[in-house]
Amino acid sequence: MAAKQCHVMMFPWLAFGHMLPFLELSKKLAAHGIRVSFVSTPKNLQRLPAIPQNLAIKLVDIRLPSVVGLPENCEATIDLQLEQIQYLKKAYDQLVIPFEELLQKDLPDLILIDFSPYWIPEIAAKFGVATAFFSVYTAATLAYLGPPVELKSGCQRTSPEHFTKAPDWFTFSSLIAHRPDYAPRMLKNLHYPDISGVSSGQRIAKIVEKCEFVIVRSCKEFEEDYITLLEELYQKPVLPIGLLPPILAEKKSDHDAVDSSWSVTFKWLDKQKPKSVVFVGFGSEYKMPIEQVHELAYALELSKLPFIWILRKPKSLDSLDLLPPDFLTRTSNQGVVNLGWAPQLEILAHAAIGGCLFHSGWGSIIESVGFGHPQILLPMVADQGLNAKLLVEKGIGYEVPRNEDGSFNRDTVAKAMRIVMEAPEGELLRSKVTQIESVFGNQELHDNYINKFIQLLDKSRSRNKGYHKAVFPTNGKHLCTKSIKFVNIPLPSVAGLPKNCEATIDLQIEQIQYLKKAYDQLVIPFEELLYKDLPDLILADFAPYWVPETAAKFGVPTTFFSMFTAASLSPDYGPRMLRNAHYPGISGISNGQRIATILEKSKFILVRNCKEFEGEYINLLEELYQKFVLPIGVLPPNLVENRSNNPVDSSWHSTSKWLDKQKPKSIVFVGFGSEYKMPIEEVHELAFVLELYKLPFIWILWKPKSLHSLDLPPPDFLTRISDRGVVNLGWAPQLEILAHAAIGGCLFHSGWGTIIESLGFGHPQILLPMVSDQGLNAKLLVEKGLGYEVPSNEDGSFSRDVVAKSMRFVMEEPEGEFIRLKAAQIKTIFDNQDLHDNYINNFIQQLDKLRARTRNTTKKQRLKCPT
Repeated sequence: MAAKQCHVMMFPWLAFGHMLPFLELSKKLAAHGIRVSFVSTPKNLQRLPAIPQNLAIKLVDIRLPSVVGLPENCEATIDLQLEQIQYLKKAYDQLVIPFEELLQKDLPDLILIDFSPYWIPEIAAKFGVATAFFSVYTAATLAYLGPPVELKSGCQRTSPEHFTKAPDWFTFSSLIAHRPDYAPRMLKNLHYPDISGVSSGQRIAKIVEKCEFVIVRSCKEFEEDYITLLEELYQKPVLPIGLLPPILAEKKSDHDAVDSSWSVTFKWLDKQKPKSVVFVGFGSEYKMPIEQVHELAYALELSKLPFIWILRKPKSLDSLDLLPPDFLTRTSNQGVVNLGWAPQLEILAHAAIGGCLFHSGWGSIIESVGFGHPQILLPMVADQGLNAKLLVEKGIGYEVPRNEDGSFNRDTVAKAMRIVMEAPEGELLRSKVTQIESVFGNQELHDNYINKFIQLLDKSRSRNKGYHKAVFPTNGKHLCTKSIKFVNIPLPSVAGLPKNCEATIDLQIEQIQYLKKAYDQLVIPFEELLYKDLPDLILADFAPYWVPETAAKFGVPTTFFSMFTAASLSPDYGPRMLRNAHYPGISGISNGQRIATILEKSKFILVRNCKEFEGEYINLLEELYQKFVLPIGVLPPNLVENRSNNPVDSSWHSTSKWLDKQKPKSIVFVGFGSEYKMPIEEVHELAFVLELYKLPFIWILWKPKSLHSLDLPPPDFLTRISDRGVVNLGWAPQLEILAHAAIGGCLFHSGWGTIIESLGFGHPQILLPMVSDQGLNAKLLVEKGLGYEVPSNEDGSFSRDVVAKSMRFVMEEPEGEFIRLKAAQIKTIFDNQDLHDNYINNFIQQLDKLRARTRNTTKKQRLKCPT
């Protein structure tokens, strides 16, 4: 079974109300043969309940760094006051490097994370590991908090009043909302960054956007409406994992398993009438102020109902000072008070317990409703108010009315206890909770949710384990990751193709036809590759028109992945026109015929673009080709990733220092890519342009092999422009330059990749297209108001005056302000990693569907031996 080899890593938030559900899920998964790594700090791991030795759960410690404001040896929220928790988050966020080191030592298949470590999905992605958000909150709470865009912006709920009613995105009637006294705190927690620099809303939003799917500790039998709504809000699969109810043999109190100090309490319970006792407790996290402890004590006394009260004693108080004077004496025949830890499950299982006065923590609700106990709800912090409203909505709880300031008084608490425990008006509630016990206490039901999750893990692993995409580009350099295998396919010799020339960059433009001729002779070697290792899908560039037919022999689908814009593919009005539009070169087949053949044979088409930029052309392309056209996003480069993979050479430090001295947005970045071999006449004309322009510039110039560096610029050019310009020959750290604050615009060749990079930094474009699709790209940018194309002479050449004028127009003239503003606005599309990652995710989903349709067909069955 695939699950037996599966490795899941757990990384909960540093609160026991979070760690314990994560541990419970760990035990469930380990019981199914899954290897689990449970990651937390040393002190927290020591405080976890014992784990059965037969379960493959490894406790992995990760040391919490020291942070000013965080007391020493405080590693969980239980150790801190409420206002100190922000320092714990700050320390938690400094676990990035230690966590990355953990992954390097032992790579899991899946990481389940809590709401807080928003930085994990990005780290995991470097290692090709999937992440899922495991929420210990109800689906109702998450839905109330809102979709990622609202969690980040808070634009729909700007005042506390907005949090006192169900949000507008709820599609059905709901009571889920906060009390007026708690709403301001909710607004602050959700949308205002604390000392860690990140708000809770931002944390959740980033995790939801980056994770593969979401798991909630809930079930459809209890809150199906909210689970369905959450899936719509997140636009992600939301999987209920079940309630993870605790197991107590036959739901009977096992007095032998409980500490002997509790025997007196259980003997007292044994003497009480069935369902007569109120179990009172407020969890281990909430530090109840002494005033509230006293008011609650008077409420219990006033109720006249038997009670058992588990009370957490603050470290600063003596036990004698905790309760009102003579309270224990006056209530000795009515109730029992125990300080500190309690065997909660055994108490809840006792026949004498008839209801619970609790803080509305979700874990405590699950345990108590699992024994059929009606709820007297007195929520205090965090999600507890929302949980209380959910139970009231479901008819299984009664919320104690509060004063305007959020405080409670003894009379209303005592009255609420009597309503739930014995008054006729509480009969419906008592009856309802008895019915819902069959859901909360149904181990088989919740085990089925675990089983379904295990099956999904198995399917996911089998998909990922054998997930194989063959990518067949014309040529290029790609980022190497652990999941990418580079496959060498030697290029045959062809007359007219110079030796050791294997890419267009090695050739003059008229020699490229010989490269295509050699490329077309790779049919048999490519077929041999497929025999050795059969992929599920082949992504092909425009040139290998013969790949789809070869792949079809093996039952493998092919997709055309276009590096060109959708607009560039559209003007020729479809495959038939493409076939007739061009003349064959020495290879015997034209570019139009190549593209047409691939288009006709492809399963679907991928374009490196997004609907936010050229949606109308993508739609047109679909009509012209009569094929599914899938935008893959613009694949924007990641500056941080680029720096780690391509550290900047020390020779660039002087250029960087020069840039630092320039005014913001004052410099034109000039470059024409590595492919175009600019004739010496054009180099000189462009040099005179930059001199004439009289504004600062940085020019990246590719030196032809046949020329000496000193012969490349005009005589004395470098001396004349030394005070306002820099010329660099050869490779340049383009992303680093584009990211510099001094860059204000770009004079480029209109290559699509370069456009993507420069618009990602909001730079307006001075367009001087040279070859291939560059002219069409330039027209597209002019159409979108993002660039100005340099007017050319009749023969296609350019003149220095016109180029200089174009540069001034874009960089500083009032008429160019529209272009500068438009480029700044479009940056939000081109540099939006989340947006383009969503396109990738959509493509992955399409791949899943494609594989699902053929999942019953093995590779052996699909393999059709060519004659």
